[in-house]
Order: sequence, then C-alpha cells, then structure tokens
Amino acid sequence: MGSEKLLESIFDKKILSILRLLLNRKDQKFTLKEISKYSRVSLASTFRIINKFVELEILQVEKIKHLKIYSLAENDKTRYLESVIKEKKTIMEEFINQINLVSGIRYVIMHGKPDKDKANVLIIGENIDSSLIRQAI
Repeated sequence: MGSEKLLESIFDKKILSILRLLLNRKDQKFTLKEISKYSRVSLASTFRIINKFVELEILQVEKIKHLKIYSLAENDKTRYLESVIKEKKTIMEEFINQINLVSGIRYVIMHGKPDKDKANVLIIGENIDSSLIRQAI
C-alpha cells in the first residue's frame, strides 16, 4: 500500500483534500467557498474542518468586514504536516523540468503509463543536443 493510500485509509479524505490544497498553494489566501470549491468538499464539511484547523493554529484568519480570508500559518505544525502530506514530485516530473531547460525542444510526449523503472517519452524539436538529454536521465 502506497503512502498516499495509507494516509487516506487512516485519515478522513475530506481533511486530506483540504490539507493538500493548502499545502500545495501555501502562499495563497482563500475564502471558505474557494477552499470548498478547489478541494471538492462540501461547504458544511469545509467549514467544520477549517474551524478545527484555526483552533489547532494550522490556519490563520484575516477578517475584512464580514469576509474571512484563510491562509496557511507558518509554524512547526504546518512544516511537519508538509513533510508528511505534501505531494512529492515524481521522477517523470523531475525529468520534464530538467529537459525543459534544453533549447530546441518543442514537445515532450509520454506514451502510455510510466512504470517503476521506465517510461516511453518522445521528444520533438530542432537542433536538440542529445548529450543534455542523456544527462537529465
């Protein structure tokens, strides 16, 4: 069982969905409705979860008249949650980031699904230095 599936089997999926949203966009500020919309969790459940996060000092609240704006707090609790929950980049994403730096590449196409130790990738472009591609691998 993967770590993501383990977390989902231990914790409520709604809580994890909201936490992932907040951790992946930690510099952003959200209203309650935005958190509900982006995490695909009902407004009532989001309200309950957000209030718990505020109580636990995971979220900060800014009040602007009648509107509450929520943002991820910067403290030891959130850093710990980030180390446990935040989605890690896959090897394929790292490879894509590396080859995006190579000049001349127009398209990178993945054929099929990546396996544990291999993936079929088609790189299209002009005057591509193949040694830079090999370094990225």
